[in-house]
Parts: sequence; C-alpha cells; structure tokens
Amino acid sequence: MENIKPKIEQATQTSENLEKQKLMEDFYKKYFEMQVKGVRKISLDNLKELKERGLTTEQFLDYICQNHGFLLHGSIREIDGDKLKSQYKKIFVANK
Repeated sequence: MENIKPKIEQATQTSENLEKQKLMEDFYKKYFEMQVKGVRKISLDNLKELKERGLTTEQFLDYICQNHGFLLHGSIREIDGDKLKSQYKKIFVANK
C-alpha cells in the first residue's frame, strides 16, 4: 500500500504580504534588535507607526513570535529587572 502524505497548503506570498513582512521586520530592527537581552518594551506611540502603515499590533506580535521566537508577557504589572518572575513561583504560558 502506498503511503500518501496530505498536501499542505502554503500561504501565497503576494507583493502586499511581502511588503507588510518587510515593514514589520524593519520595525523590529528599529526597536528591538539593538536592545540588550532581557525585557524589551515598546510604547503605544511606537506602535502607532505600524497602524499608520496599515498593520495591526496583533499582526506585529504574531510576526515576532513566529519569526523571532518571542514569548510575550501581558500584565498590568511592570517587570522588574531583566527576567520574568512570579511572586507565586508559577508562570503560565501558551503557544496559541
């Protein structure tokens, strides 16, 4: 019996998609690449640059998770120092 593998559909790379990816990569380099390791922060004002170019915050966050291996932390509390810590000694994460 022949082993048939399912065909995986690849997203078509349109010129618009490629342009958006380039914009996000340039934005990433501008705000993240030159920072030291540890906690990285970006302001709402910085994110307005993307919005003005037709990109959402969610698109950018998805991009950096998929292409740069980021683990994102969303909290109303500031992160002290350069490491993510929990006062309860537990950290919960998800990969979507």
